[in-house]
Amino acid sequence: MAKKTTKSPKKKSVKKAAASFDSSALYRHHEDVLYRAPSPEEITVIRTDDMDYFYKIDSWAARLWLLLDGKTTLRQACEIIQKASGLEADFVEQNIATVIKELVAENLIDKNV
Repeated sequence: MAKKTTKSPKKKSVKKAAASFDSSALYRHHEDVLYRAPSPEEITVIRTDDMDYFYKIDSWAARLWLLLDGKTTLRQACEIIQKASGLEADFVEQNIATVIKELVAENLIDKNV
């Protein structure tokens, strides 16, 4: 999942909790975000307006990050991740909702309206 990490040992882990899921919603990366993807399962994200922290997103959440392009709906992302991972659809949906909520709270993504 995502971890907020500073250059010192401070970390903020993503919590796993159920959240609402709008399957037709579109999200995109915030305009002040830069990221590096050395692999599809590991993303490092930094906000250009807060360079003290960086975020590490891994596993299927990294694949989700790459799908947040403002064109792929959450339903499509759920189906892609579920198919690639073999995880149960309900599990993927609940966890995508949680990750989306946390990425929005950290101002890493915006809802594409």
